[in-house]
Amino acid sequence: MIKNLLKNKFELSETFSSNLKKYFKDEYESKEKKPLITENEYSEKKTQECCQALTEAHKQLLVGINTFLEREDDEFSIEVILKKFQKVADLNSTDIHTHTISELLEISDTDFIKMYTLATTELNGNNLKEASAMFFFLCWLNPTVYTPLMGWGLAEALLGNRSKAHEIYQLCLPLAPHDPYLYFYLAVNSQLSDNMSQSKEYLEKAHHLATENKDEPCLEMIEQFKRR
Repeated sequence: MIKNLLKNKFELSETFSSNLKKYFKDEYESKEKKPLITENEYSEKKTQECCQALTEAHKQLLVGINTFLEREDDEFSIEVILKKFQKVADLNSTDIHTHTISELLEISDTDFIKMYTLATTELNGNNLKEASAMFFFLCWLNPTVYTPLMGWGLAEALLGNRSKAHEIYQLCLPLAPHDPYLYFYLAVNSQLSDNMSQSKEYLEKAHHLATENKDEPCLEMIEQFKRR
């Protein structure tokens, strides 16, 4: 289901546009957490299960957006996001049906990196729910970049959501088949899920890749994990 959510283009609707206008009223003072698209708007094309999942995904996206907006600093201004989403909010009824949200945002690589840095700061500060929401938003913006995916998986793993973390890590594998840290995180997550044989396989793969890459920090992490 996670894979399907990231691939979904989240089509716009009149409800989305009108609700988004409310979110940006008075410089984003509205703190309501309603989904921008309701289950009813999906019902003609989607199954009920998919409707519920997509509606929940919109809630998560809004949490991610809100979290970024609360983390403004000298390196990253909330105006970057506000202006993009105000563009979506100002669409007329005709334009709504010819665009997707991700297409309209057009966030630059530089701003994407700044947002990734902010999410990583939350993760390192053990603000796991906030980090998870921020990484989810980044993954939705660009699901082909594996580092936000790995960050999202790590945040979910640290929150104790082992199954969800494993699913997210699995999405990283085709994007980063030679990253030893990914296999290390999979090994740790598998062990904590009491899957010892799988953990051993992932750890051996991590050790092989780290040795091949001469990645001393990763090798040290692996050795510390073995001594636990």
